[in-house]
Amino acid sequence: MKYCNKCDCNINTNEKYCPLCQAKLEGKSNSVYPTLSGRRIDFILRIILFFSIVAIFLCGYIDYMVNNQFTYSIFVLLGVVTFYILIRYIFKSVHKDLLSVLYNIMLMIIVLLFIWFWFT
Repeated sequence: MKYCNKCDCNINTNEKYCPLCQAKLEGKSNSVYPTLSGRRIDFILRIILFFSIVAIFLCGYIDYMVNNQFTYSIFVLLGVVTFYILIRYIFKSVHKDLLSVLYNIMLMIIVLLFIWFWFT
């Protein structure tokens, strides 16, 4: 944790200057974000991908047995792909600025909605 001599307080930040008085902070930097190892994120994403693929095949099988075609499975496929893209982006951008992450997610949702509209 960093320490400000002027304000006489400890601040948990990566910044070089105090947010209160703009004096130079002393001490070592601690990350304010939780740390997730890359291996753990990849493992979680693989589990999500596995269950997504199982859900796609299960819905495709049920749709084919009921309708003898894959009409509703397209919606499931698009929904699972949309979900996986968004979850992957969120997990990979843990250490970025929150506003830029939200802005990028909104742009991705708009693009994916246009793709949904085009497919349906």
